Amino acid sequence: MKYIFSTFFFFLFLKGFSQKVTGVVLDFKTKQPIEKAHIFLPNKIIYSNEKGNFLINLKTLENVNFTISHINYQTTKFTFKKTDSVAVFYLMEKQEFLDGVEITSNNTLQKNLKYKVLRNLPVATYSFASIIKNGNIYVFGGDASSKVEKNKQGLAAIQFSNQQEIMRFLRQPKPISFNAFKSDIQIYNIDNKNWSLVKEKMTKRAYHKAIYYKNEVYILGGKKLSKKKTLELLVNEIEIVSLNDFTLKKDKTNPHPSVDFDAVLYDDKIIVFGGSTKKRKNGNKVYSDEVHMYDLKTGYWYLLTRMSKGKEVSGIVFNDKLYFFGGFYKKALTEIESFNLKTGKWKIEGNLFAPLRKPTLTKDNEFIYLQESDKILRFNPKTKILQEYSIDLNLEGTKLHFYNEILYIVGGYQVEDYRKFPSNKLYSLNISEFLKTQPTNSKNLK
Repeated sequence: MKYIFSTFFFFLFLKGFSQKVTGVVLDFKTKQPIEKAHIFLPNKIIYSNEKGNFLINLKTLENVNFTISHINYQTTKFTFKKTDSVAVFYLMEKQEFLDGVEITSNNTLQKNLKYKVLRNLPVATYSFASIIKNGNIYVFGGDASSKVEKNKQGLAAIQFSNQQEIMRFLRQPKPISFNAFKSDIQIYNIDNKNWSLVKEKMTKRAYHKAIYYKNEVYILGGKKLSKKKTLELLVNEIEIVSLNDFTLKKDKTNPHPSVDFDAVLYDDKIIVFGGSTKKRKNGNKVYSDEVHMYDLKTGYWYLLTRMSKGKEVSGIVFNDKLYFFGGFYKKALTEIESFNLKTGKWKIEGNLFAPLRKPTLTKDNEFIYLQESDKILRFNPKTKILQEYSIDLNLEGTKLHFYNEILYIVGGYQVEDYRKFPSNKLYSLNISEFLKTQPTNSKNLK
């Protein structure tokens, strides 16, 4: 076991009476610039560039308080005064990663990520499609069904009960199961903190995907209910929603109809992969291993490649690589794979700490974030460091978005007392919380 001791050398200078401060972040020992250091200002977060430089606009401020952090360095608070010409800040003793194990002596870190509760969705739903664009979160359709396992509930209630207690239980009103897919579009404006609702606009579908392209949203895949709501049917057509006036166009061509698949936008193309296409009478699913590509400029579909096996899966593009996390093939999976969109090469990146069936994904300039149930994971594709954090939310079927250094967790479902029901909650989580929270697990996938 060894410790790595690191220090920030933080140097600032002013030219004349300029209101702008140029800073550089350097490693104290090597004097080399530190790229992607996080500078937490009062109203925003900025990053140092490859030369370690960053810019602060003081405007009329006489001083500014801020924090600098980096995954390999100690986090420290600073105050810069307008009268300062040079400021040097030393950070001592940073304990780092070794052989995939994180060593820390900081006992002040919190156990769970802290979050804020925002305004409720107008319609509770899960397994919907969603995008975030221009400060708005869009929620398309989704599953609003409620499921009650009456047999398990009844057995648990009467197992150790006397006759009087059993009769009291039987007379109580019981929640009922029902199926309901939605066709609404729900829009949350982040600045105004308000929801608006466009009702009954599209096909009632769930377990689908939304892709934004040139002020239109492509709604792909998923399933719908039959008229009597007794059967679940794949949705073959693509719906294209204009964000200008919410008018709708339809495209009948979709060679990849499935549920619990995923899709991403890359270089004017929609890439669609995985999912399940059928459920047999014995309960077994038929999985797709195909990766299709839809060229938005030409309107043509292509079979791009095949995955190592058919599965329901979550994926995201980061720096020309398509990453696949977990998924489901007869059971929840732990594998992390990648497909290089430039070279066409597949790679096994490693494994998650525990199986994740359908994690929701988002990213910033440095990390890929995953959320499922009461866990949020953070993966750095450059360093290959994977971290897992606890959050006091037991939600699945959510959507995770990143905007202005904040993560948003939308909708989902909860399971309580033998009942599965949709959530109308919206939560926000500042990414600075990761610096204040102790990971429950951490490893290097190199």
